Amino acid sequence: MRFFSSNGQKNKEQGFTILELLISTAVFSVVLLLCATAIVQVGQIYYKGVVTNRIQDTSRKVANDVIGAIQYGDTNLLHQKVPITGGFAECLGTIRYTYLLSKSVGTGTGQSAHVLWKDRIGASGSCGLNPVNLNAPVGQGEELLGPNMRVKDFTINSLTGSTWQVTITVAYGATDDVFNLVGGVYDYGHCIPRNTGGQFCAVSSITSYVTERL
Repeated sequence: MRFFSSNGQKNKEQGFTILELLISTAVFSVVLLLCATAIVQVGQIYYKGVVTNRIQDTSRKVANDVIGAIQYGDTNLLHQKVPITGGFAECLGTIRYTYLLSKSVGTGTGQSAHVLWKDRIGASGSCGLNPVNLNAPVGQGEELLGPNMRVKDFTINSLTGSTWQVTITVAYGATDDVFNLVGGVYDYGHCIPRNTGGQFCAVSSITSYVTERL
């Protein structure tokens, strides 16, 4: 756009044309969109890393707790597994783990106040006696998982001799829909992709082989 002075001569000062303004605005908008997308991606990666580290630490602590119960348990350690509604009570000597496989820790719908409770029983062999109410446990004990965590797998197998196999899988998710839906059932062992909400989900599985202390 050119400007003319009062005497009809062209003014030396020139501005931007409408086309140039439209092009610069479009370029600036694209740059802003790319920056916003990058910031969202970085935020998702960061949050995914936080929940993954948290769930890995928890699964490691649970596995170490079970390993300690095996290594420092009674001689000729008695292992029992008693079914309860939605899960099992599993004992190693006088140490009992009561867990649910269908709920997460919390107070919302479909949750339970406790889902992996550790306590001690009176004597080895009485694993099924005085079952624990995981919504309001009585007596001394501790919850081994944090809020919105759930048990995917809790397997203790006695192998040859004094060797045991321990597999612990713990999952994190505030809602079920952050996990893969397979045949109408949520698979708590696999998260949905990060770009569709998977940054709010994490799964950690640990398998260890343990030998009883002689």
